[in-house]
Amino acid sequence: MGKTVFDLVWADQRGWVNVPVYRAVDGKWIERWFEWPQDRKMILAWVKHANRSGDVYWSPLVYPEPSRTFAHRCSSQWAWADIDEGDPDDGPEPTVLWETSPGRTQALYRLTVKVNADLLERVNRGIASLVGADPSGWDAGQVLRVPGTRNLKYKEHPRGRILHISKAVHDPAPLATRAPKRPKPQVRLDNVPSFEDAFRRWGHALPRHVAREIIEGKPVKGERSDKMIWIINHLVRAGLPDEDIFALAQGCPHNKWRGRWNEEEIILREIAKAKEYRDIGVIESEVGIEEEEPERDPPPSSDLIIRRWSDDDWLYDYMEAAREAIPWASPWYHLAGGLVCLSVALGNVRHLFNGVFLPPSTYVMTIGPSRSGKSDSLKFAQRVLMATNTIKQHVPMLTEWSPQGLLRALQESPSRHVFSYHDEAAKLFEMAKADFMLGAKDFLRELYNTFFFRKVLVKQSTSVEDPCLTWYGAITPEQFVQAFTPSDLFDGTLPRFWLFYDPNAEQAAFRPVYSRTDLAVEDLARRLDQIRERVYSPGQRRVFGTTITPQHLTAHAYQKAWDLLNERLRARMEAMEDRPEMVSILQNYGLDVIKFALFRVLAANPDDWAGVVEVTPAQIEEAFEILNQAQDNSIELVSQLGQSKDERLIELIVKFLARQPRGTATRTQVMQRYGRSIGRNMDILEAQMLDRGLIEVGYRTARNGHRVKVYKLRRTK
Repeated sequence: MGKTVFDLVWADQRGWVNVPVYRAVDGKWIERWFEWPQDRKMILAWVKHANRSGDVYWSPLVYPEPSRTFAHRCSSQWAWADIDEGDPDDGPEPTVLWETSPGRTQALYRLTVKVNADLLERVNRGIASLVGADPSGWDAGQVLRVPGTRNLKYKEHPRGRILHISKAVHDPAPLATRAPKRPKPQVRLDNVPSFEDAFRRWGHALPRHVAREIIEGKPVKGERSDKMIWIINHLVRAGLPDEDIFALAQGCPHNKWRGRWNEEEIILREIAKAKEYRDIGVIESEVGIEEEEPERDPPPSSDLIIRRWSDDDWLYDYMEAAREAIPWASPWYHLAGGLVCLSVALGNVRHLFNGVFLPPSTYVMTIGPSRSGKSDSLKFAQRVLMATNTIKQHVPMLTEWSPQGLLRALQESPSRHVFSYHDEAAKLFEMAKADFMLGAKDFLRELYNTFFFRKVLVKQSTSVEDPCLTWYGAITPEQFVQAFTPSDLFDGTLPRFWLFYDPNAEQAAFRPVYSRTDLAVEDLARRLDQIRERVYSPGQRRVFGTTITPQHLTAHAYQKAWDLLNERLRARMEAMEDRPEMVSILQNYGLDVIKFALFRVLAANPDDWAGVVEVTPAQIEEAFEILNQAQDNSIELVSQLGQSKDERLIELIVKFLARQPRGTATRTQVMQRYGRSIGRNMDILEAQMLDRGLIEVGYRTARNGHRVKVYKLRRTK
């Protein structure tokens, strides 16, 4: 590969780099972080795929952590300007100048020395003032278009091109002196109310601890200045009018400037400072204004419909029993448990399918918040398997293992099949960093689809013929995005898992499991044993009045089923063209559909086998519908891999705003929707969304007469 602008700017630095994408079709901003330089090839592949459906950007900075909130801790030897329709000839000679669309340009300027973020911003502002650049494109967290990518903002989708490359190097000091001074916020005091009137108007809307300090705070010598600044900052962040802030600050007991000849000047100066800090997102606020009760947006439907294929459909009956025993859990979790039970029962007999070899192993992961029922569903499946007879004897069940221990368990298993289940799957991936677990993900990836596995241990070599692993784990969304990275998507680790995530699952109070569940568990276990016995030992069957003894099980599909499979695969690929992160997952998708359909056939028709089972087009269609819905549920979660917590929250907030009428919601509505996750960082998130041009911030008057802060989604970039 030839050198790119990334190689020139990021060069020999090491850290995190930001290559986000903006999709105008749905107004979605997708943050994507990579490690430089080890992810270089992945970055280039991401740019190519992402540009098919979105505008691709990049940050010239190399970050210490994968979040643009760390921009202030970065340093760089490169300045930049979003010249747009300005004239690059009016300023210093660009080191790299490229066209983003006809008549619009962006530029990079190499500096003689590496400078910190504060000086870099001043240099960027100085260059912007000289060339007439976009005045909003100077901050350290700014992103630029990737040179050479298509600009999808225009109907013709023009491709950008590099216009000029030189060896120009610039001294940052004189450029920084050309930076225009930032205007100071103005404080207006048109009609200052009395302290009592101001508190009567706003006191009930302030947090109790802030209101208490304003009314009855006890001044402490040496702390009064800090307390005054603390109060003023909170009042400014709360959005109170300048006159009311002034009245409350002047009348509160912590006012150490009371009676001074310049008292008014000092208070006005502190209000102006607080407004300036608010505008650049420096301070955190604990203050919230009482606002109108938000109208809850209805959650997207996550209904799961499983068709009953026969009167003796084991999976359908399993889900009905699980729903009765654990009604608070998502049906997706019950489906996962039932599929795991079938995988353990059927083992690795499903190798041959119309000449297609299906992966012998099955990996299932349920994702949801704590106490949402995913662990209860896992334990229900475990109870069914533990109540079996032949299955329990032939398939060891492990809760903890090392790669060497799991390999030994496979070797010693009578069926070369092991069931591994993890109520807290995050612990397994956390332990993967320990010496005895190194290579755990690689081990799972290699073991998934192999007929012969050989591992050289410390003192001996171990091999297993025809190994099969059924892996079942539960994990929270937060743990999921911490345990996996974009690398796990592209190296084939995550595509091997069936992900069952219910985005609408909620925490539930503890509830008992009724005693009649024991009878259901026993019945399901008995029938599951029968399914295994019929697969491994088909026995004699009556076919057209003749008794035959099948030697082995053969599975295949009707030609119409194969045609439907290929048709739906093509449609799914086309539908996911705007999701580059899903390309790797879709490569294994056809085999997943076949395996799911085969599970359903074997579970629904236990008495109809005569050594041959047929998969119908209707069963292929059901497998597609269910797996498509499961994939759609988890796709937003998968797209968050590699993002910081702030990036994930911003994506959720933008998505929330997009569902609101006119893309508008109050700050309190956002906090009430995501408050537990946001904590006290709303000011930081707001500043980042403003910086990226994702939202506009305004105010309106609520029914109670108070001013409330309003976020409005910007539909275009």
